[in-house]
Amino acid sequence: SCDLASIFELDPISHNDSDALIPHKSFVLLKNVATNTYIKSSNIRVRSEIDKSVFYKVECSKARDEKEAFRVVGVNSDEVNVCPSSRTVT
Repeated sequence: SCDLASIFELDPISHNDSDALIPHKSFVLLKNVATNTYIKSSNIRVRSEIDKSVFYKVECSKARDEKEAFRVVGVNSDEVNVCPSSRTVT
């Protein structure tokens, strides 16, 4: 989907210059621009039927908690989908 609610911005925890590029291997928070909330882990378990692994759901919170940071890492371009009409990464 390419709706506005699916757009997130990277909120770096290590520097405050919002216009600067975020360096590779930095830690960031994922912030939903439409709701002004941050992605965080939950205690809700999800069991994968494929390999019997246990995963946890994520949820949004107004609180900015640096313990919920993600690391910026490179991926192969084949793993990234872009909505052609808006250039939104999904």
